[in-house]
Amino acid sequence: MSIISSKLTRKFSLLSGDANKIHFDKEFCKSFFFKSPIVHGVNLTVLALNFFLTRKKNFFFIKELTINFKNYCFNDEKFLITNNKNKITVKNNLNIKVDIEINSSRKIKSKATESKFSDYTKKIINFYKFKNLNSILNIKLIEHLIFASYYIGSIKPGNSSLIHSIKIKFINNKKISKTIISKKILNNIYQIKLTYNGFESVIIASKIKKFKFFSDLILPQKIFKKIKNKKILFFGSSSDLAIPLISYLKKKNIKYKKFSLNKIKNINKKNMHQFLNKFNPDYIFYLSSPQIIPDHIKNNFLFKSYKKIYYKYFLFLLNCLNKNKFKPLIFYPSSSFLDNEKNSNFKSYIQAKQLGEKLCKNHPYTKFIRIYRLPKFKTRSNYNFLGFYEGKNLTYLKKYLINFFN
Repeated sequence: MSIISSKLTRKFSLLSGDANKIHFDKEFCKSFFFKSPIVHGVNLTVLALNFFLTRKKNFFFIKELTINFKNYCFNDEKFLITNNKNKITVKNNLNIKVDIEINSSRKIKSKATESKFSDYTKKIINFYKFKNLNSILNIKLIEHLIFASYYIGSIKPGNSSLIHSIKIKFINNKKISKTIISKKILNNIYQIKLTYNGFESVIIASKIKKFKFFSDLILPQKIFKKIKNKKILFFGSSSDLAIPLISYLKKKNIKYKKFSLNKIKNINKKNMHQFLNKFNPDYIFYLSSPQIIPDHIKNNFLFKSYKKIYYKYFLFLLNCLNKNKFKPLIFYPSSSFLDNEKNSNFKSYIQAKQLGEKLCKNHPYTKFIRIYRLPKFKTRSNYNFLGFYEGKNLTYLKKYLINFFN
Protein backbone atom coordinates (compact mmCIF):
# COMPACT_ATOMS: atom_id res chain seq x y z
CA MET A 1 0.00 0.00 0.00
CA SER A 2 1.13 3.55 -0.77
CA ILE A 3 -0.03 7.03 0.23
CA ILE A 4 0.28 10.56 -1.09
CA SER A 5 0.74 12.81 1.91
CA SER A 6 -0.74 16.29 2.21
CA LYS A 7 2.85 17.59 2.09
CA LEU A 8 3.48 15.81 -1.22
CA THR A 9 0.18 17.15 -2.59
CA ARG A 10 1.35 20.68 -1.75
CA LYS A 11 4.60 20.04 -3.59
CA PHE A 12 2.73 18.78 -6.65
CA SER A 13 0.58 21.94 -6.62
CA LEU A 14 3.77 24.00 -6.77
CA LEU A 15 5.31 21.80 -9.46
CA SER A 16 2.24 21.80 -11.71
CA GLY A 17 0.85 25.24 -10.94
CA ASP A 18 -2.50 23.59 -10.15
CA ALA A 19 -3.93 25.91 -7.49
CA ASN A 20 -7.26 24.09 -7.07
CA LYS A 21 -8.11 24.42 -3.36
CA ILE A 22 -9.85 21.04 -3.17
CA HIS A 23 -6.39 19.49 -2.87
CA PHE A 24 -4.98 21.39 0.11
CA ASP A 25 -7.45 23.80 1.76
CA LYS A 26 -9.25 21.98 4.60
CA GLU A 27 -11.72 24.79 5.29
CA PHE A 28 -12.60 25.15 1.61
CA CYS A 29 -13.19 21.38 1.27
CA LYS A 30 -15.80 21.34 4.03
CA SER A 31 -18.32 22.78 1.55
CA PHE A 32 -18.09 19.79 -0.81
CA PHE A 33 -19.09 16.12 -0.75
CA PHE A 34 -15.53 14.88 -0.10
CA LYS A 35 -15.26 17.19 2.99
CA SER A 36 -11.43 16.89 3.21
CA PRO A 37 -8.57 17.60 0.75
CA ILE A 38 -8.13 15.05 -2.03
CA VAL A 39 -5.17 13.98 -4.15
CA HIS A 40 -4.63 15.40 -7.65
CA GLY A 41 -5.88 12.78 -10.09
CA VAL A 42 -2.98 13.47 -12.44
CA ASN A 43 -0.44 13.01 -9.64
CA LEU A 44 -1.99 9.61 -8.85
CA THR A 45 -1.95 8.76 -12.56
CA VAL A 46 1.74 9.62 -13.04
CA LEU A 47 2.68 7.46 -10.06
CA ALA A 48 0.65 4.60 -11.58
CA LEU A 49 2.30 5.05 -14.98
CA ASN A 50 5.75 5.03 -13.38
CA PHE A 51 4.85 1.83 -11.51
CA PHE A 52 3.79 0.27 -14.84
CA LEU A 53 6.74 1.51 -16.88
CA THR A 54 9.44 0.49 -14.41
CA ARG A 55 8.28 -3.12 -14.68
CA LYS A 56 8.68 -3.30 -18.45
CA LYS A 57 11.85 -4.97 -19.76
CA ASN A 58 11.63 -3.60 -23.29
CA PHE A 59 11.83 0.10 -24.09
CA PHE A 60 8.61 1.40 -25.51
CA PHE A 61 6.74 4.62 -26.07
CA ILE A 62 3.07 5.12 -25.09
CA LYS A 63 1.15 6.49 -28.07
CA GLU A 64 -2.41 6.38 -26.70
CA LEU A 65 -4.06 5.85 -23.34
CA THR A 66 -7.40 6.32 -21.64
CA ILE A 67 -7.72 7.43 -18.01
CA ASN A 68 -10.98 7.18 -16.04
CA PHE A 69 -11.12 8.73 -12.59
CA LYS A 70 -13.63 6.55 -10.73
CA ASN A 71 -13.42 7.88 -7.18
CA TYR A 72 -11.46 10.48 -5.28
CA CYS A 73 -8.52 9.62 -3.03
CA PHE A 74 -7.89 11.57 0.17
CA ASN A 75 -4.47 12.86 1.10
CA ASP A 76 -2.83 10.21 3.30
CA GLU A 77 -5.33 7.55 2.19
CA LYS A 78 -3.76 4.16 1.43
CA PHE A 79 -3.96 2.80 -2.11
CA LEU A 80 -2.54 -0.02 -4.20
CA ILE A 81 -1.39 0.04 -7.85
CA THR A 82 -1.87 -3.13 -9.90
CA ASN A 83 -1.58 -3.92 -13.58
CA ASN A 84 -2.72 -6.68 -15.90
CA LYS A 85 -1.20 -6.51 -19.37
CA ASN A 86 -1.93 -2.96 -20.56
CA LYS A 87 -4.42 -2.10 -17.83
CA ILE A 88 -3.40 -0.24 -14.67
CA THR A 89 -5.67 0.14 -11.65
CA VAL A 90 -5.33 2.30 -8.55
CA LYS A 91 -7.57 1.03 -5.76
CA ASN A 92 -7.93 0.20 -2.08
CA ASN A 93 -10.31 -1.77 0.13
CA LEU A 94 -13.12 0.72 -0.44
CA ASN A 95 -13.14 1.31 -4.19
CA ILE A 96 -11.29 1.82 -7.46
CA LYS A 97 -9.69 5.24 -7.72
CA VAL A 98 -8.31 5.29 -11.28
CA ASP A 99 -8.49 2.99 -14.29
CA ILE A 100 -5.81 3.43 -16.96
CA GLU A 101 -5.65 1.57 -20.25
CA ILE A 102 -2.68 1.71 -22.64
CA ASN A 103 -4.41 1.68 -26.03
CA SER A 104 -1.32 1.86 -28.22
CA SER A 105 2.44 1.73 -27.80
CA ARG A 106 5.48 0.93 -29.88
CA LYS A 107 8.87 -0.52 -29.07
CA ILE A 108 11.81 1.80 -29.52
CA LYS A 109 15.54 1.69 -29.15
CA SER A 110 16.84 3.36 -26.01
CA LYS A 111 17.94 6.93 -26.37
CA ALA A 112 20.44 8.89 -24.34
CA THR A 113 18.87 10.35 -21.22
CA GLU A 114 21.37 13.17 -21.14
CA SER A 115 19.39 14.98 -23.83
CA LYS A 116 18.60 18.66 -23.66
CA PHE A 117 15.93 18.57 -20.99
CA SER A 118 14.56 21.89 -19.81
CA ASP A 119 14.99 22.87 -16.17
CA TYR A 120 11.27 22.22 -15.66
CA THR A 121 11.53 18.70 -17.13
CA LYS A 122 14.43 17.99 -14.79
CA LYS A 123 12.24 19.12 -11.87
CA ILE A 124 9.58 16.60 -12.88
CA ILE A 125 12.15 13.80 -13.15
CA ASN A 126 13.53 14.68 -9.71
CA PHE A 127 10.06 15.07 -8.17
CA TYR A 128 9.04 11.53 -9.15
CA LYS A 129 12.57 10.16 -8.78
CA PHE A 130 12.42 8.70 -12.26
CA LYS A 131 15.37 6.35 -12.65
CA ASN A 132 13.98 3.85 -15.12
CA LEU A 133 14.63 4.76 -18.73
CA ASN A 134 11.10 3.79 -19.77
CA SER A 135 9.61 6.53 -17.58
CA ILE A 136 12.04 9.14 -18.91
CA LEU A 137 11.33 8.14 -22.51
CA ASN A 138 7.66 8.95 -21.84
CA ILE A 139 8.39 12.25 -20.13
CA LYS A 140 6.60 14.33 -22.80
CA LEU A 141 3.40 12.40 -22.12
CA ILE A 142 3.82 12.99 -18.39
CA GLU A 143 4.47 16.70 -18.96
CA HIS A 144 1.28 16.88 -21.02
CA LEU A 145 -0.72 15.35 -18.16
CA ILE A 146 0.78 17.74 -15.61
CA PHE A 147 -0.05 20.71 -17.85
CA ALA A 148 -3.63 19.40 -18.11
CA SER A 149 -3.84 19.37 -14.31
CA TYR A 150 -2.66 22.99 -14.24
CA TYR A 151 -5.13 24.14 -16.88
CA ILE A 152 -8.16 22.35 -15.40
CA GLY A 153 -7.40 23.27 -11.79
CA SER A 154 -6.27 26.87 -12.29
CA ILE A 155 -7.82 28.12 -15.54
CA LYS A 156 -10.93 26.29 -16.75
CA PRO A 157 -13.11 25.08 -15.13
CA GLY A 158 -10.69 26.33 -12.42
CA ASN A 159 -11.03 26.20 -8.66
CA SER A 160 -13.32 23.41 -7.33
CA SER A 161 -13.05 21.41 -10.57
CA LEU A 162 -12.68 17.65 -11.00
CA ILE A 163 -11.29 15.69 -13.95
CA HIS A 164 -13.46 12.70 -14.87
CA SER A 165 -11.61 11.27 -17.86
CA ILE A 166 -8.69 11.88 -20.22
CA LYS A 167 -8.17 10.34 -23.66
CA ILE A 168 -4.71 11.14 -24.96
CA LYS A 169 -2.78 10.30 -28.12
CA PHE A 170 0.57 11.14 -29.69
CA ILE A 171 0.51 13.44 -32.74
CA ASN A 172 3.55 13.64 -34.95
CA ASN A 173 3.11 17.30 -35.84
CA LYS A 174 5.87 19.59 -34.67
CA LYS A 175 4.14 22.66 -36.12
CA ILE A 176 1.39 22.60 -33.49
CA SER A 177 2.91 23.83 -30.25
CA LYS A 178 -0.11 24.42 -28.00
CA THR A 179 -3.83 24.80 -28.63
CA ILE A 180 -6.71 24.68 -26.16
CA ILE A 181 -10.40 24.49 -27.06
CA SER A 182 -12.77 24.50 -24.09
CA LYS A 183 -16.55 24.30 -24.19
CA LYS A 184 -19.37 23.64 -21.77
CA ILE A 185 -21.23 20.54 -22.90
CA LEU A 186 -23.85 20.18 -20.13
CA ASN A 187 -24.64 22.33 -17.10
CA ASN A 188 -21.34 22.44 -15.20
CA ILE A 189 -19.54 19.82 -17.33
CA TYR A 190 -16.76 20.83 -19.74
CA GLN A 191 -14.91 19.24 -22.61
CA ILE A 192 -11.35 20.48 -23.10
CA LYS A 193 -9.35 19.60 -26.21
CA LEU A 194 -5.71 20.16 -25.45
CA THR A 195 -2.75 19.94 -27.81
CA TYR A 196 0.59 20.31 -26.05
CA ASN A 197 4.08 18.81 -26.10
CA GLY A 198 3.41 16.45 -29.01
CA PHE A 199 0.20 14.98 -27.55
CA GLU A 200 -3.48 15.70 -28.00
CA SER A 201 -6.04 14.96 -25.30
CA VAL A 202 -9.77 15.20 -24.81
CA ILE A 203 -10.61 15.89 -21.17
CA ILE A 204 -14.00 15.74 -19.46
CA ALA A 205 -14.12 17.83 -16.28
CA SER A 206 -16.73 19.47 -14.10
CA LYS A 207 -16.89 22.43 -11.78
CA ILE A 208 -18.47 21.12 -8.61
CA LYS A 209 -21.01 23.17 -6.75
CA LYS A 210 -20.56 24.24 -3.13
CA PHE A 211 -22.98 22.91 -0.57
CA LYS A 212 -25.05 25.55 1.19
CA PHE A 213 -25.39 24.57 4.82
CA PHE A 214 -28.91 24.79 6.20
CA SER A 215 -28.96 26.73 9.47
CA ASP A 216 -32.45 28.24 9.57
CA LEU A 217 -34.10 25.49 11.60
CA ILE A 218 -37.01 26.80 13.69
CA LEU A 219 -38.81 24.50 16.11
CA PRO A 220 -42.26 25.28 17.57
CA GLN A 221 -42.40 27.26 20.81
CA LYS A 222 -43.82 24.29 22.72
CA ILE A 223 -40.76 22.22 21.75
CA PHE A 224 -38.42 25.01 22.82
CA LYS A 225 -40.13 25.21 26.22
CA LYS A 226 -39.74 21.48 26.64
CA ILE A 227 -36.00 21.36 25.85
CA LYS A 228 -34.72 24.78 26.96
CA ASN A 229 -33.41 23.44 30.27
CA LYS A 230 -32.34 20.07 28.89
CA LYS A 231 -28.90 18.81 27.81
CA ILE A 232 -28.25 17.25 24.42
CA LEU A 233 -25.33 15.03 23.39
CA PHE A 234 -24.25 14.58 19.77
CA PHE A 235 -22.36 11.69 18.22
CA GLY A 236 -21.47 12.81 14.69
CA SER A 237 -21.75 16.54 15.32
CA SER A 238 -20.18 17.43 11.95
CA SER A 239 -22.90 15.63 9.97
CA ASP A 240 -25.24 17.72 7.82
CA LEU A 241 -28.17 16.54 9.96
CA ALA A 242 -26.51 17.74 13.16
CA ILE A 243 -25.38 21.17 11.91
CA PRO A 244 -28.85 22.85 11.67
CA LEU A 245 -29.95 21.48 15.05
CA ILE A 246 -26.73 22.58 16.75
CA SER A 247 -27.14 26.02 15.16
CA TYR A 248 -30.65 26.22 16.63
CA LEU A 249 -29.43 25.14 20.08
CA LYS A 250 -26.70 27.80 20.01
CA LYS A 251 -29.20 30.54 19.19
CA LYS A 252 -31.50 29.40 22.00
CA ASN A 253 -28.65 28.90 24.53
CA ILE A 254 -29.57 25.26 25.08
CA LYS A 255 -26.76 23.13 26.51
CA TYR A 256 -25.17 20.54 24.24
CA LYS A 257 -21.94 18.56 23.93
CA LYS A 258 -20.15 16.77 21.11
CA PHE A 259 -18.51 13.37 21.32
CA SER A 260 -16.20 11.96 18.67
CA LEU A 261 -16.34 8.22 18.04
CA ASN A 262 -12.62 8.36 17.27
CA LYS A 263 -12.13 8.57 21.04
CA ILE A 264 -13.73 5.15 21.60
CA LYS A 265 -10.43 3.48 20.69
CA ASN A 266 -9.00 4.89 23.90
CA ILE A 267 -12.08 4.77 26.09
CA ASN A 268 -13.55 2.04 28.28
CA LYS A 269 -16.87 1.59 30.05
CA LYS A 270 -15.56 3.24 33.18
CA ASN A 271 -14.52 6.55 31.66
CA MET A 272 -17.52 6.52 29.30
CA HIS A 273 -19.65 6.30 32.44
CA GLN A 274 -17.71 9.22 33.92
CA PHE A 275 -18.26 11.27 30.77
CA LEU A 276 -22.00 10.55 30.69
CA ASN A 277 -22.38 11.09 34.43
CA LYS A 278 -20.61 14.44 34.25
CA PHE A 279 -22.80 15.80 31.42
CA ASN A 280 -25.90 13.69 32.19
CA PRO A 281 -27.67 14.23 28.83
CA ASP A 282 -31.44 14.22 28.47
CA TYR A 283 -31.25 13.51 24.74
CA ILE A 284 -28.68 11.79 22.52
CA PHE A 285 -28.44 12.14 18.74
CA TYR A 286 -26.48 9.24 17.27
CA LEU A 287 -25.65 10.74 13.86
CA SER A 288 -22.18 9.28 13.27
CA SER A 289 -21.62 7.79 9.83
CA PRO A 290 -18.70 6.77 7.62
CA GLN A 291 -18.57 7.77 3.95
CA ILE A 292 -21.54 6.20 2.12
CA ILE A 293 -20.44 4.64 -1.16
CA PRO A 294 -21.85 1.96 -3.52
CA ASP A 295 -20.86 -1.66 -3.09
CA HIS A 296 -18.10 -3.30 -5.08
CA ILE A 297 -17.58 -6.98 -5.85
CA LYS A 298 -16.15 -8.97 -2.91
CA ASN A 299 -16.01 -5.91 -0.69
CA ASN A 300 -16.49 -7.16 2.87
CA PHE A 301 -14.30 -4.33 4.16
CA LEU A 302 -17.06 -1.80 3.40
CA PHE A 303 -19.67 -3.73 5.40
CA LYS A 304 -17.28 -3.98 8.38
CA SER A 305 -16.69 -0.21 8.36
CA TYR A 306 -20.45 0.44 8.43
CA LYS A 307 -21.06 -2.23 11.06
CA LYS A 308 -18.44 -0.70 13.35
CA ILE A 309 -20.31 2.64 13.45
CA TYR A 310 -23.96 1.61 13.17
CA TYR A 311 -23.77 -1.46 15.40
CA LYS A 312 -20.53 -2.04 17.36
CA TYR A 313 -19.97 1.46 18.75
CA PHE A 314 -23.70 1.98 19.26
CA LEU A 315 -23.90 -1.28 21.24
CA PHE A 316 -21.01 -0.06 23.40
CA LEU A 317 -22.95 3.13 24.16
CA LEU A 318 -26.22 1.31 24.89
CA ASN A 319 -24.55 -1.17 27.26
CA CYS A 320 -22.98 1.69 29.17
CA LEU A 321 -26.28 3.60 29.41
CA ASN A 322 -28.19 0.51 30.49
CA LYS A 323 -25.68 -0.73 33.06
CA ASN A 324 -25.44 2.64 34.76
CA LYS A 325 -29.18 3.34 34.51
CA PHE A 326 -28.94 6.51 32.45
CA LYS A 327 -32.22 7.36 30.74
CA PRO A 328 -31.67 9.85 27.91
CA LEU A 329 -33.89 9.50 24.86
CA ILE A 330 -31.88 8.48 21.75
CA PHE A 331 -32.45 9.61 18.15
CA TYR A 332 -31.23 6.80 15.89
CA PRO A 333 -31.44 7.61 12.16
CA SER A 334 -31.95 4.74 9.78
CA SER A 335 -32.66 5.05 6.06
CA SER A 336 -35.53 4.78 3.60
CA PHE A 337 -33.05 2.73 1.53
CA LEU A 338 -34.21 -0.21 3.62
CA ASP A 339 -37.66 0.09 2.04
CA ASN A 340 -36.18 -0.76 -1.40
CA GLU A 341 -33.26 -2.96 -0.42
CA LYS A 342 -33.59 -5.33 -3.41
CA ASN A 343 -33.07 -2.56 -5.96
CA SER A 344 -30.21 -0.82 -4.22
CA ASN A 345 -26.49 -0.73 -4.99
CA PHE A 346 -25.79 -0.08 -1.30
CA LYS A 347 -26.22 -3.57 0.13
CA SER A 348 -23.40 -3.29 2.70
CA TYR A 349 -24.90 -0.04 4.00
CA ILE A 350 -28.39 -1.57 4.15
CA GLN A 351 -27.20 -4.72 5.96
CA ALA A 352 -25.38 -2.65 8.58
CA LYS A 353 -28.41 -0.40 9.10
CA GLN A 354 -30.59 -3.51 9.47
CA LEU A 355 -28.26 -4.72 12.22
CA GLY A 356 -28.54 -1.32 13.89
CA GLU A 357 -32.35 -1.38 13.74
CA LYS A 358 -32.43 -4.93 15.12
CA LEU A 359 -30.18 -3.86 17.99
CA CYS A 360 -32.47 -0.90 18.76
CA LYS A 361 -35.51 -3.18 18.92
CA ASN A 362 -33.97 -6.00 20.98
CA HIS A 363 -31.62 -4.27 23.43
CA PRO A 364 -32.77 -3.88 27.10
CA TYR A 365 -32.52 -0.11 26.56
CA THR A 366 -34.98 -0.25 23.64
CA LYS A 367 -37.77 1.81 25.25
CA PHE A 368 -35.52 4.88 25.18
CA ILE A 369 -34.58 4.58 21.48
CA ARG A 370 -36.48 6.20 18.62
CA ILE A 371 -35.70 4.83 15.13
CA TYR A 372 -36.40 7.01 12.09
CA ARG A 373 -36.11 5.80 8.51
CA LEU A 374 -35.10 9.12 7.04
CA PRO A 375 -35.46 9.95 3.32
CA LYS A 376 -32.54 11.06 1.17
CA PHE A 377 -31.79 14.63 2.20
CA LYS A 378 -29.88 17.35 0.38
CA THR A 379 -26.57 16.82 2.13
CA ARG A 380 -22.94 16.90 1.03
CA SER A 381 -23.04 13.12 0.55
CA ASN A 382 -25.76 13.31 -2.10
CA TYR A 383 -24.06 15.33 -4.84
CA ASN A 384 -24.99 14.81 -8.50
CA PHE A 385 -22.17 15.65 -10.93
CA LEU A 386 -24.64 17.51 -13.13
CA GLY A 387 -24.28 20.25 -10.52
CA PHE A 388 -26.90 19.81 -7.81
CA TYR A 389 -27.57 18.04 -4.51
CA GLU A 390 -30.25 15.35 -4.56
CA GLY A 391 -32.96 14.72 -1.99
CA LYS A 392 -35.42 16.54 0.20
CA ASN A 393 -34.60 19.93 1.65
CA LEU A 394 -33.31 19.72 5.23
CA THR A 395 -36.30 21.77 6.41
CA TYR A 396 -38.12 18.43 6.15
CA LEU A 397 -36.01 17.18 9.08
CA LYS A 398 -38.11 19.41 11.32
CA LYS A 399 -41.05 16.97 11.43
CA TYR A 400 -38.80 14.16 12.73
CA LEU A 401 -37.32 16.41 15.41
CA ILE A 402 -40.79 17.50 16.57
CA ASN A 403 -41.85 13.87 16.78
CA PHE A 404 -38.71 12.97 18.72
CA PHE A 405 -38.93 15.78 21.28
CA ASN A 406 -42.64 15.21 21.79
